[in-house]
Amino acid sequence: MTLSPETAWILIGLVIAGTMLAILRVTGFAYYNSVVWHNLRVEVHRLRIAQQRRMYDMAMGVLSESKDAASPKVAPPAVGTEVHEPAATNETSQAA
Repeated sequence: MTLSPETAWILIGLVIAGTMLAILRVTGFAYYNSVVWHNLRVEVHRLRIAQQRRMYDMAMGVLSESKDAASPKVAPPAVGTEVHEPAATNETSQAA
């Protein structure tokens, strides 16, 4: 059975249309996936900063109870900075 030229062009057009739809689907999925990953990274960064601030507040609460009330308050760390444990002072090392 032979195909007429019109039927062949219609089949070629259908193959091209299917290929284009597949390319658009893969491109759309890749874009969606990158947006999801970006949102996940932003949320993780936000949670890490919140956890660092909670840990800092807990550490400062423990230190402020052990020191006298006249000691100056330390400002919380800036956003995106790491919180380090305070170094042991002579007062705390002698008390232990």
